[in-house]
Amino acid sequence: AYVQQSLMKKLVRQLLQGVEVALVLDDGGKMPASLSVDFQVAHLVIRTSQSARAIPLGDIRGDVIIRGNASIPGTTGPDAVKCSTLLMQDNQFVSLAFADVPSRSFFDAVFRAMLAARQAGATPVKA
Repeated sequence: AYVQQSLMKKLVRQLLQGVEVALVLDDGGKMPASLSVDFQVAHLVIRTSQSARAIPLGDIRGDVIIRGNASIPGTTGPDAVKCSTLLMQDNQFVSLAFADVPSRSFFDAVFRAMLAARQAGATPVKA
């Protein structure tokens, strides 16, 4: 539990500062984006040069990783191992491409744990 909380704190600190990712577009193209959380750790914020979207963490389903679905950009092909797709309660999704597999794996593991803790009613993790 201590290691998990330590990793969550590390991710939250990184997300408070902003993490550079690429937003995977419907046509499979990529747009540079910044991924962050607000100070209350209640919203995931995705910023591009054109817009910003705040997604309530409560709207993101716990099954973060989607792979092999040809109808969802970023889940198939050689770059899929560097992508994570967040599925919302309303069946919308956002696909994010990371610089490398370790960055994506770290995000997936800790973000999934953070969502599980939040859905279980645990106190939000503070950095």
